[in-house]
Amino acid sequence: MANDGDNGRRTPRYRELADALIGDISSGRIGIGERLPGEIALTRQFSVSRHTVREALRVLEELGLVGRRPGVGTVVRHADVPATPNQRLLSLTELLRYPGETQLSVIGSRELRVDARLARLLAVPAGESRWHISALRRCRDSEVPFCWTDVYLLPAYSAVAGMIGQDSRPVYRLVEERFGERARQVEVQISASTLSGERASALKVADQSPALRVVRRYRNAADKLYEVSVTDHPADRISYTLRLDPDSDGAGTGD
Repeated sequence: MANDGDNGRRTPRYRELADALIGDISSGRIGIGERLPGEIALTRQFSVSRHTVREALRVLEELGLVGRRPGVGTVVRHADVPATPNQRLLSLTELLRYPGETQLSVIGSRELRVDARLARLLAVPAGESRWHISALRRCRDSEVPFCWTDVYLLPAYSAVAGMIGQDSRPVYRLVEERFGERARQVEVQISASTLSGERASALKVADQSPALRVVRRYRNAADKLYEVSVTDHPADRISYTLRLDPDSDGAGTGD
């Protein structure tokens, strides 16, 4: 694992620790009813802070894998990771990624010309060319996908399609690693949608089922929009919970 103070890490340190513990639980190395090592032991074993350990244990508890028993410690309750991710976010930037236990599988890839309808969705001029990748995202060990994703890239980055699904890295990271293109600004838009036709069929829901749509637009240092992803989740298969400090700027502006 990366150093606990490594600011260049791709995955938060507590999520790396959570994934390691999930692996121990899923494999049976720590069985149901057994107690996890204590906070101090985990800090020494993984060379992390106690705050990192507590956040990792929070993830496991929210997944229903462990529970806390007074006077005993943190005990394993279940060994299976839920098939429907419930992302509890510490910051808005975590909207850019899914939990590490999920993976994309490509179902189609081609170049297309952006029409007027798609231009409005992507926020690009009509008539431009984009490389279109369609994919389904599943939790590992689950046959039922929980979302459909359409990725629209500049055609020069089409080779990324062959790299998707080899591991859990997101597409924008693959673009960065293969071509050196780095996101300097990301716009995340969340809205209601519906699923129909091929998408509804692939996700095994009824036609015109309600969905949550997340659109992510990636811009480089020159303000060039080089990637847009459009992801539709059946309404009952995803939720986001964002924890905010009510004393921070903008956190207390609602009712």
